[in-house]
Amino acid sequence: MTKSFLTFKSGIALACFCLCFSAQLSNAQVVITPERSFHFGTFIMTNLANISEVTIQSDGSATSNANTTILLAPSRGEFTIDAGLANANSIYTVTTPASVNLSGPGGTMTIDNFVVSPALLITNGVGVDEFNLSARLRTQGGGISYGNGEYSSTFNITIAF
Repeated sequence: MTKSFLTFKSGIALACFCLCFSAQLSNAQVVITPERSFHFGTFIMTNLANISEVTIQSDGSATSNANTTILLAPSRGEFTIDAGLANANSIYTVTTPASVNLSGPGGTMTIDNFVVSPALLITNGVGVDEFNLSARLRTQGGGISYGNGEYSSTFNITIAF
């Protein structure tokens, strides 16, 4: 039995992956501020032959499958959006990719099952709101080796009013 200890750091302008936001607005600037970094913590893969999974839930808690032991808790991403007075009291959407592949010093990992919460996204009277991002991280299994280190990728998240 082989055990791998992996640390995943991710978030905006930090380590593992970069979230690139684009906004679809007319004549308004949107500012996205990360309030809490989105990362998958540190965990042990008990058997490389099996898939390991870490899932960050919408409420910020984390779960893992039987092949995975979480050592350092993951964190959902928490963001503040400031769309300005032109978009006060406006409903908006946040669109994520279906999945993202991370590459690093071992096999490829996949982030999928993105969830943006709360379900209804609406700015307040001055065009500000908060939203959260959660997802699942999966390894490939099949005996593929994963070295310690950073696994990275860049992907876009689109905000539309």
